[in-house]
Amino acid sequence: MVPLRQLPAVLLIGVVILLLFLQLLSFLIFKWRNRSKSRVALCGPWQIWIDRVLSAYPLLTLLGGIALPAGFSVAGLYVSEFQVDVNLDFSSYLAAELEEQYLYDLTT
Repeated sequence: MVPLRQLPAVLLIGVVILLLFLQLLSFLIFKWRNRSKSRVALCGPWQIWIDRVLSAYPLLTLLGGIALPAGFSVAGLYVSEFQVDVNLDFSSYLAAELEEQYLYDLTT
């Protein structure tokens, strides 16, 4: 079971793997169809996206392009329980984050 904290990253990796698998599958189908001398144009998920979706439904593409990052942002905020911790101590930005360094800083 994936912890809830890692769910957005796992979903993003899943989408990337699915798109790569579809591209590989379309390439294999292209090679199989193209074994004869007749030429068939390669049509994978990227070509379908550009030729059909972007050209035919630009408003839907715009709304999806806004909704997808917003969804990931909301998922990240939900996982962090809607609290964003900001470190305002500028002197610690380049400090080492090792346990030994933390203990050394406590003693000095």
